Amino acid sequence: MPFSVLLTISGILGLVFGAGFFISPAWTLRLYGASTGEVGYLMARFTGAGLFHLGIVYLMVRDVRDAVTVRRLAIASALGSLAGLRAALYAVRNDLVNDLGWSSVAIYGSLALGFAWFAFRPPRAA
Repeated sequence: MPFSVLLTISGILGLVFGAGFFISPAWTLRLYGASTGEVGYLMARFTGAGLFHLGIVYLMVRDVRDAVTVRRLAIASALGSLAGLRAALYAVRNDLVNDLGWSSVAIYGSLALGFAWFAFRPPRAA
């Protein structure tokens, strides 16, 4: 899979999940079997804004070709996805979310693997 496709998929995921958590955090959290108070909804909105922002960035840079930039973006994204994977695993293992939480584990795990592939593969010959 080309790096541009991975960035496009990541961008779309960021926009969709970001919009959900920003526009309607209570509804989105209920899908996962989670609820919170007003401060929690505020934090979900901040998270949504960050995901939306990242989605826009990924879509705007998806045609990047510079090898150094691709590698740096891939390393940063792999690390960020690993952090998300850790949080998602914590949530499902401690019954903080319902079974839909496993979808977050799958998404973050897939993104971490995809970005790690581009971060650590040998440079291609020109």
